Amino acid sequence: MGNLNAKRDWGYAPEYCEGMWRMLQQEKPEDFVLATGVNHTIREFAELAFKEVDIIIEWQDSGLDEKGINVDTGKQIIGIEKNY
Repeated sequence: MGNLNAKRDWGYAPEYCEGMWRMLQQEKPEDFVLATGVNHTIREFAELAFKEVDIIIEWQDSGLDEKGINVDTGKQIIGIEKNY
């Protein structure tokens, strides 16, 4: 992964698709913004995603050396790639 502290607006894809479809239905072009207005970090997203499959992550080290470790197995399941 890249920067775990980067914040993103993690909206619900079906709602975004509906919003895009509605934009295309307009008779004249306008500017629209599709967003939830709430930002969460990549780290938070990863923690919640793994929690859904009963995996708890423990973070070790920092910067490019940071890694996410599966608490139950001790195995690294998240690493940082400097290109991202």
